[in-house]
Amino acid sequence: DETTLEKLRRRRRARSTLSDADPSGMSQRLSTGMAKFEDPFHHWNSIRALDDVTADDIRRVTSEYLTEENSTVAVLDPLPGATSVSFAEPAPSTGPDLSPPPAQSPSEVDIPPGLLVPSDRSVSDGSRTVRLDNGILVILRRDTSFPTVATGFSCAMGSRMEPEGLTGLADMTARTMLCGPPGQDSARFNARLEELGTSMDFSAATDIAGGMVNSLAGDIDEVIAAVSDMLREPAFREDDIDRVRKEMVSGLEDWLRSPVGAAMASFLGQSTDPPERSPVPSVRTLEGIAGKDI
Repeated sequence: DETTLEKLRRRRRARSTLSDADPSGMSQRLSTGMAKFEDPFHHWNSIRALDDVTADDIRRVTSEYLTEENSTVAVLDPLPGATSVSFAEPAPSTGPDLSPPPAQSPSEVDIPPGLLVPSDRSVSDGSRTVRLDNGILVILRRDTSFPTVATGFSCAMGSRMEPEGLTGLADMTARTMLCGPPGQDSARFNARLEELGTSMDFSAATDIAGGMVNSLAGDIDEVIAAVSDMLREPAFREDDIDRVRKEMVSGLEDWLRSPVGAAMASFLGQSTDPPERSPVPSVRTLEGIAGKDI
């Protein structure tokens, strides 16, 4: 219907603007448009063209092209008892087609004198700090280069504060908070931002948990409302906790099976005193975290 179509238009415009909200993103759009269509503004023209698309247009195109005759279905049917997939051996290498560059010591690099002069400006120039009545500290800095707003947030909730035997509690808490407040399940809560063409990140580190949302300037009220709901009224539903725990256990097992993960876990375990305080959780500690702990 037209309401759904307008939501899709809004999401597409938002994602386009956010992806272009830096010099490299915009230059990539310009060069790609020129190379493929001989029109550097092709991308933005195509976005504007979406305003003229109707629901009838979509029905007509889908009925014409999304048919059984035009579809390709692949079914993976592993051999009985097979535990892995075998691939053909790669062809013998004929050697690199380019000679490696000569080695150069950093001390031999000629650095122009201008690069060694400290800047007379700081990223904090023009910033303003406000403390709200509820104690939250807000730092504001205005930059009108692009019609976007970057909203970052953090709180004192890191792995260093976890009780013994509950390694992973901080990150599990942060991930569960992303499942939304009471009255909104995880899908509906995250759809609030998806409809604006953006998403929310929130994760725990050693000393803090922090996140970020990039949005259009005109959507800032809705973004702040979603961030506020996530931080101040997390539901911590048991089914959300169980799902997050399973996702973390699965991700941990995959990571530990990789050479990098196994080496890093071993290094952190041996370099932490006592080893039980290693920041890397175990399946045992993750499965031991209950809703009351969160």
